[in-house]
Amino acid sequence: MRETLCVIFERQKTERKIEMNKILILLILFISPKLFFAQTCLHKSLSKEFNFKIILTKIKIPNEAIDSNSVKIIIINKKTTQKQEINYGANFLFGKTFEVCETVRSYSTGINKNTEIVDNEFGDLIIVDFNFDNREDFAIKMIQEEMVDLHIISISKMKKGNLFLTNI
Repeated sequence: MRETLCVIFERQKTERKIEMNKILILLILFISPKLFFAQTCLHKSLSKEFNFKIILTKIKIPNEAIDSNSVKIIIINKKTTQKQEINYGANFLFGKTFEVCETVRSYSTGINKNTEIVDNEFGDLIIVDFNFDNREDFAIKMIQEEMVDLHIISISKMKKGNLFLTNI
């Protein structure tokens, strides 16, 4: 009898633990949308050679005016599917930076090239041959010390077809 009571007690204890885990998971699912925001944009028509995937993750910090932001840009070679990543963090992103997928511009393929430029807002990602070497380069919007800057990166190819990114 005593052994049976121990088994029943252990089973009840396990069931309570499962119920508590379910409640904890529901609580996390309810709270996490208020703490995290993620946006993914895949751009396949901005470049003749590369696809660009931009992933923005915003993390709301309770009782703080400024969010924490993580930006990941993945450059994917259309022929080889080889990938190169650029990651950076920013305490502050102006307006809808990287939140609206259409805020891009390509002078290479003509996507949004005639879109009006207001207040020097060229876009979050710009594809153009900046250094006139007949290769596509790109600029990404970066915010450092609350100053907006276009970070220009040249895409070169090494002998084996690997991507080589350099700052211009």
